[in-house]
Amino acid sequence: MRIFRGVSFGPYIIAPLRVPGYFLAASFFMSILIARCVVSFLARDQMVVRALGAAMFLAVIVCGTIAIIETATHNEIETLTLCPNRQDHCMLRVPGKDIDAVKQDLEQNGIRAIWTTISFVYPLIFETNEKLIASESIFGVDRPVYPPSIPKPEPSSDDRSVFVIETNSPYRAEIETTVAQKGGAPPRISEHGILTVIEQRFGSESQR
Repeated sequence: MRIFRGVSFGPYIIAPLRVPGYFLAASFFMSILIARCVVSFLARDQMVVRALGAAMFLAVIVCGTIAIIETATHNEIETLTLCPNRQDHCMLRVPGKDIDAVKQDLEQNGIRAIWTTISFVYPLIFETNEKLIASESIFGVDRPVYPPSIPKPEPSSDDRSVFVIETNSPYRAEIETTVAQKGGAPPRISEHGILTVIEQRFGSESQR
């Protein structure tokens, strides 16, 4: 158990970006090891062991119930995002309602392909049942979403550019300026809480 617990910390130590999920592999062995230590320490008094075991079982039920209720109440996802200094990564909690609002925005405007940061490629593809093409390669990151045997879909350069980014993203000002210059008109910007949709518009559309 000690060996497996130590090995499970390997990914956390060597990973350039660390998230709490790396500890999941260790938690199972840690819980068993702690339980064995408690039993060994209290083996002389079986009544104490039974009472402690019952208390721990009750605590697991109570904590598990609270965790489920809290998760269902808040309906959030947790992800890493680029910090304002563009060098470090910060943990970000995104309410589910913000993702739903972005999904509805894209559907209402007939958008089927977007550029987004690595933080939201998977959530947006998942939430739209893989109907949305989402790519992060324009930001200098290219991590495969699908197996190598399946070509990775990318937004077409012939279509208007649409971005879904964090509202406070350090990329935002640059994206808005670039999209406005390419289209010859200010882009359509829709803020949905933590997330923002930036859609390229053309000069002919702004005159309507």
